[in-house]
Amino acid sequence: ICFKPQGHSTGTVPKTCQCRTGVALVLMDTLPSQIGSIHLPDAADEERPDSGIVLSSGVKGLEHGEHVLVPPYAGIWFRDLVLNGYKFWEARFYGVADYSEFCEGEQSVEDIIPAAIDESGIVVPKWDWVLLKRDPVNDEQGGILLPDKSKYRSQKATVQAVGPLVKEVSPGDRVVYHGAMVVVGFKGIIDMDPTLDGKSEDYCMIKE
Repeated sequence: ICFKPQGHSTGTVPKTCQCRTGVALVLMDTLPSQIGSIHLPDAADEERPDSGIVLSSGVKGLEHGEHVLVPPYAGIWFRDLVLNGYKFWEARFYGVADYSEFCEGEQSVEDIIPAAIDESGIVVPKWDWVLLKRDPVNDEQGGILLPDKSKYRSQKATVQAVGPLVKEVSPGDRVVYHGAMVVVGFKGIIDMDPTLDGKSEDYCMIKE
């Protein structure tokens, strides 16, 4: 059981259900040249950012109507989901074990959704997540350009922003990072954030 029906709306984002504790329902963003599940001809070369609007949340610190960044392959996906008369082209439940997670148990929403995106397009880390700008890929050695297979990226980065539960680092700090991180889904999002520059692949999010 992920939710129970609830038929009222809040603002411009319909609140069609109430997720159980620990579960969140996110309506995925569409491409600018996409109508519902239909891709228009000029959408062929576009990449949709991995982000969406929270339709319902049973998670403390995650609000209905919040625009959030999500991992590209996590969650339980529903296409053309209909709830109380509203039809959503693609919605995803988080906090419910999917096929790949059955052996390990459910992942908490706090471990899956790393950031919100405010009205100005600024990436705002959630909980204990940290937004890093990684040092660029090293593509030369001793003045000689390295072949692609020999290029590497160091584990050093600069902290760009931190979540409200982060205690040990602050924006501007230089850090060495290691562990599981979110490195995909930033295309289009970094370009919209006026406080960030560089290539989207230079950014990642990691738990403190």
